Amino acid sequence: MPAFTKIDVEGYELQVLKGLSTPVPALSFEYTPEDIKAAYDCLDAIARLGPYLFNISAGESMAMSMPTYADRERTISRLEAVEGRWGRESGDIYAVLNREAHSNSGEILNASRR
Repeated sequence: MPAFTKIDVEGYELQVLKGLSTPVPALSFEYTPEDIKAAYDCLDAIARLGPYLFNISAGESMAMSMPTYADRERTISRLEAVEGRWGRESGDIYAVLNREAHSNSGEILNASRR
């Protein structure tokens, strides 16, 4: 299984995510402000796979918008709150499997090191 999966399929992210049957350690997918509901649906699909935490990289910034990875609800709030600040810019949402919650091992995958 790959450690990181980038999903870049020009609008078919949800279909790809629905095709996953097991959680992957980390993944990213693109969102666009024109279809922000699709991003919310993708977050739901990922959350159904397991206990994930999320972060956002707006535009081509290559920087995370939140200091730590957050749950689905906080990520959605962040997307809603920053829409005006980022304008109509697309970006990427990163998801990491919360290994502590998944396996009780006490280890959380830190995808920001990559």
